Amino acid sequence: MKVSGILVLIACVVSARVSNAQTSPADDIAAHFYPSSLDQDFQRNHAPDVVPLRLTATAWVDLDRTGNDDYLAACYSDGMAAKLRLIKGSTVANSILVTETPDGEVAGDQPHVMPVDVDNDGVPELVVEFARGTWIYKYANAHLTLISPTRQTLRGKTSALGSVAFADIDGSGVLALLEYVLGDGPPSPYRIYSLSNGAFSLSTLTALFTDRFEPVAGDPPTAERHFSATAGSNYTLRIVNGDQQNQYRVTSGELTINGATVVAANAWGFRTLVVPIGLLAQNTVTFSGNTDSTLSITITVGTAQ
Repeated sequence: MKVSGILVLIACVVSARVSNAQTSPADDIAAHFYPSSLDQDFQRNHAPDVVPLRLTATAWVDLDRTGNDDYLAACYSDGMAAKLRLIKGSTVANSILVTETPDGEVAGDQPHVMPVDVDNDGVPELVVEFARGTWIYKYANAHLTLISPTRQTLRGKTSALGSVAFADIDGSGVLALLEYVLGDGPPSPYRIYSLSNGAFSLSTLTALFTDRFEPVAGDPPTAERHFSATAGSNYTLRIVNGDQQNQYRVTSGELTINGATVVAANAWGFRTLVVPIGLLAQNTVTFSGNTDSTLSITITVGTAQ
């Protein structure tokens, strides 16, 4: 499955061990391949009579450009240790384990996994999120490579990311990585990482708000987004017209911030636009346009560069 949306929030189905519950093929396959090392880890850290905790998140994905979601990404957790496994097959009987992450590289509880084509090459990356961290893996040659920013621990390399979102902020189709920075509020709650040559590097750009307008046919003609900022004039608005594949571009509509027109109705002949703006403590972005067909624009507000 290819995810072409510009701003991506991690979401998937998470299941725990439940007796007498109806399961899906993904649940059955994932359960069959549950790593015994996680049960052993759980038993080392709990009393002998405690039943091991098994948390599992799964997502079907096309990793070989066949058009079929015939790989199952399964993320497992015992509440502390975790592992990502890639399985190919449609049933327990015909499934095989393709590859997995090394012991100790992934850790956390509340697992989620989602395919996101970050580099826009037609093969999605696997984004794994836990309660306090995010891991991004590239699949190639039957191997998973951790490409998110990393740090070293006593158990080896692991991800250095917290909560993230993705956005195309320059119209290239390659998604930037936006990491939420914990704090009391504005001005810049996101760090921006750019992907180049298969690795993420910290950008000099920062963002305090990013979102997309993506109305489909029949939606109301006007939509609003709200965000806070430190009032002032030292900001830029970045607009990407169209989706990740440069489709669904706006040809007519009006974009305003706090009632002031930023893009007029007949001025949408661009792929990307960067304009200086001033902000209030509380701000409203409004898009008004024809929603007879699907449209997509991404907006990112950051400090001036």
